Amino acid sequence: MATYSTDVNAQATRFLKAKGSGVSKDKIADIIEFAKDADVMDFYKGKPDVPFWYMRLKKEGHDDAPHVGSIADTWVEDEDNIRRVAEHVQRPAKTADRSLVRAFGIYRFKERSDRWMWADPSTDDEPQTLVCIALEDLSPENGFFMDLKAGQDVCIDGKDKILVPPTGGGLAILIWVDI
Repeated sequence: MATYSTDVNAQATRFLKAKGSGVSKDKIADIIEFAKDADVMDFYKGKPDVPFWYMRLKKEGHDDAPHVGSIADTWVEDEDNIRRVAEHVQRPAKTADRSLVRAFGIYRFKERSDRWMWADPSTDDEPQTLVCIALEDLSPENGFFMDLKAGQDVCIDGKDKILVPPTGGGLAILIWVDI
């Protein structure tokens, strides 16, 4: 039987070609400032026993953190990103366009009592890809399954299974893309 460390390393290797980057440090700083006193959405608070990997953050009087919508739009309008997603999830590429965005928001990874296998990050039964953009350096130390520097992103197939560490606290923008 493989060890946890071996499993995590093999998993991270699978995603190396799914990594990209390009979000400016200025935008990241504004979003982190927003998140400092943001609260977890009531939807997640009301389901303490549901094994969410992440929890969406909100702030009273705000629809979302600054720049998050424009980052989501810019990400899906970049043809290189769309090609990278399609190659990683092995589905046909689509025209790079903001209509590919299914959902987005700022999220904090949830601490758990033990590592677990997170299956199916989809929002529904349609094929889709979860794009995680790190707002700070992410790693198994703060709830993410691999190392990702602030501003980098990684594409995760909506039907994938991810071995998630028990730690939490890391911040990211999550975008569900119609690919």
